Amino acid sequence: MATAEELIGDAELDWAADGELRFVAGNIADALAPTNFLWSNPAALKVTIDDGGANLVNGARNLLRDVSTPPRLPASVDTSKFVVGENLAATPGAVVHRSEVFELIQYAPSTDTVYEVPLMIIPPTINKYYAWDLSPGRSIMEWFLAQGMQVFTLSWTNPTAAQAHFNLDTYAGACVEAGRVVQNITGTGSLHVAAACSGGQIAAAAVGHLVVSGRLGHVASLGLFVCALDRPQEGVIGALTTREAAAASVAASAARGYVDGAALAEIFAWLRPNDMIWNY
Repeated sequence: MATAEELIGDAELDWAADGELRFVAGNIADALAPTNFLWSNPAALKVTIDDGGANLVNGARNLLRDVSTPPRLPASVDTSKFVVGENLAATPGAVVHRSEVFELIQYAPSTDTVYEVPLMIIPPTINKYYAWDLSPGRSIMEWFLAQGMQVFTLSWTNPTAAQAHFNLDTYAGACVEAGRVVQNITGTGSLHVAAACSGGQIAAAAVGHLVVSGRLGHVASLGLFVCALDRPQEGVIGALTTREAAAASVAASAARGYVDGAALAEIFAWLRPNDMIWNY
C-alpha cells in the first residue's frame, strides 16, 4: 500500500483524481488483507476448528440476511439489543413543542440549580436526536445536565413524500422557531446552540439569517461538531462524485420525495470501508 501511495503521489494528479485513486487503492488493499480469508486468518481457523464449522454456517446465514435487505452491507450492530427509552435515549425529558418538522424535547434537570442561559442542541437531519443520548453513562445529554445546564434538543420528524417541499429554509426556520420556544420557556433573552454534521450546516445558515436580521444577540454561543462549512476540496465524496452522479441522486430523491436512509448508510459505510465493511 505504501508503494501504491508513493506512485500516486509521484503522478502529481489534481486533488480529485488523487483522492479517487487513493480510495480505490486503499479498498483493494483492505479487501485483500489476509484477515479477510479463512485460510490466512489464524483466529478464524481456530474458531472453525473449535466450533466444528458451525461458525461458517452462521456466518453464511448472516451474509444472506445482510445482502437481502438495504443497504446490503455487513451489519456492524445488533440493533435488537437496543430499546429506545430503556437502554437508549433514556435520559428523562418531555416533548414541549411540536410542529410538522420537529419535536422539541426539554430534559429534566439533574442538579439543584441550573445555569440561566439554556442549551439547545440541533442534531443531524440524517440521525436521530439520541445520537447525543446514548446509553446511561455514555450520554452527552446526561453529562450536560450533570453540569447544571438546561438542555433542549430538536427531534426531526421522519419525512415522507408529503414533505418533499422541505428545504434548507424549512429546517433553518425550524431552528429559529425552536429557539424562540426555548427562550419563552426559560424566560431568557439568549441561548447556547450546539449542532452536529448537517444540523451544524443548518444552524450556521440560521445564525446567518439572525445576523442579517439584527438578532444575533439571541445566540450566546454556537458550537459545531463534525461540521464542514466551506472546503475548497471536498474530500473523498467530492473526489468520487461526478456532476452526472450528483444529478442522478438529486433526481432519485426528488422522485421519492425524501432521501432514503439505507442509501445514506451505504454512502457513509464506503467512506470508512475498512472499519465498516471489510472489518466484518
